[in-house]
Amino acid sequence: MAKIKYVEAKNDAELDKLINNSIRSVQKAREHVQIAAVAVLLHAAKHGDWTKANVLVEGLGSTVNGQALVKFFVDYGGLTINAESSAFGGWQGAEYIREHLDAAKEKMWWDLRKVNPFAGYNADTELNRFVEKHRKMVKTIAGLTPEDQGKVSFIISDKTMAAVLSLVDFEHIVAVVREEREHEAEAAEAPAADANDNADAVVDQQAVMH
Repeated sequence: MAKIKYVEAKNDAELDKLINNSIRSVQKAREHVQIAAVAVLLHAAKHGDWTKANVLVEGLGSTVNGQALVKFFVDYGGLTINAESSAFGGWQGAEYIREHLDAAKEKMWWDLRKVNPFAGYNADTELNRFVEKHRKMVKTIAGLTPEDQGKVSFIISDKTMAAVLSLVDFEHIVAVVREEREHEAEAAEAPAADANDNADAVVDQQAVMH
C-alpha cells in the first residue's frame, strides 16, 4: 500500500472541498465495482469462468463491504461458497446468470446486506431475558433523572397479560405441583414409618425378654 500523504486544510472552503472530493471518490469507486461485478457475470456466462469473482472480492479486501459483494454474486450469479475456504467454489450455470442479469444491473451491490443464518428460538430464554431486564429496571429507576423516569412504564395491559397466560400450560403445571407434593408427603411419612417400625421392634424384644 502506498504511503498516504496527509494535508491540512487552510480554511473551511478547502476542507469542504476535501470532504466533497472524498464523497465523490467513494461513490465513483462503488460504481466501478458494480461495473466490474456485472462484467464478471457476463464473462462467466459467455466463457464459463466464474473464478474472476474471487479475484474481485479478494482484491478489494477490506476496502469495501465484502459480504455485500459476495451476496451480489450469490444472488445474481448463482455462485456457491466453499465451506472450507469461504471462497466461491462453484456456480449454477450460465443460464442462471442470463435469467438474473437484468436484475443484477438494477440492484447495486452495496445495497445488499449479509443475511445471518437462523439462530433458533427459545421461548423460555426470551421470557427470562425480559424478566431480568424488567427486574433490573425496577432496581435502577430511582437513579434515573425525572425526565428519563417519565419514559418508563411498568404497566402491563390486560391484553398483553392474557397473551402471556395463553402460552402457559396450566395442566402441566398442576401435574408437576401435584407430583412434587406427593413426593414431599412420601418423604415426610417415611421417617414416621421407620420410627413406628423401630418402636414395634423394641416392644417385641421386651416381650421376648419377659
